Amino acid sequence: MKFKHQLLITTGCILYIISFFLETANYQPYSTAGLLLSPILTIIGLIYWLKFYKTTKGHYPNFFKKWKEYLSKMKLNPFNGIIFLFKNVLSFWTLAIVFWMISTLVFDLIFKQSNAFRETQAYCKSNKEILLKTGKIKYFGIFVSGKITADDETGDAEFYFTIVGAKGNFSAKSELTKIEDKWTVDNVQLQ
Repeated sequence: MKFKHQLLITTGCILYIISFFLETANYQPYSTAGLLLSPILTIIGLIYWLKFYKTTKGHYPNFFKKWKEYLSKMKLNPFNGIIFLFKNVLSFWTLAIVFWMISTLVFDLIFKQSNAFRETQAYCKSNKEILLKTGKIKYFGIFVSGKITADDETGDAEFYFTIVGAKGNFSAKSELTKIEDKWTVDNVQLQ
């Protein structure tokens, strides 16, 4: 297949978009599988694209050179930027979706690796009221959002996340307080 990179990149990007919205609508585990598989497909597609580019043009793409070239063209005519986007619409959206994948991953890793969210997970796994509604907790959804405000010894946090339990998928909101360097869960609400 001559253009397998296009198929892999397109499939990865479309799968990511669909899985992203399914994850926000609590359609786990299907959305989770899509969110894990789509970056892999996209990266493999990008690797094949780089090989294809080198094979057809004799060198790898020089993004900096292209950027400088289009900046100089835009000085002459500001509409060249819009023309560039229309000429490269698929490349632009691929870049935008890859940026979306990376930024979502970074923010999720920041929240999931925080002591505050770990405390929330431990609280949910041991709270009898939550376990009565959810059943045994299988895992927590991929997306975690919210805010953490903390200094050395005090702070507060608020998280929005999904609990995938034996009785279904549940959206949850937790509120925490940090006193003397220890996070305490004040409240967890299931929706």
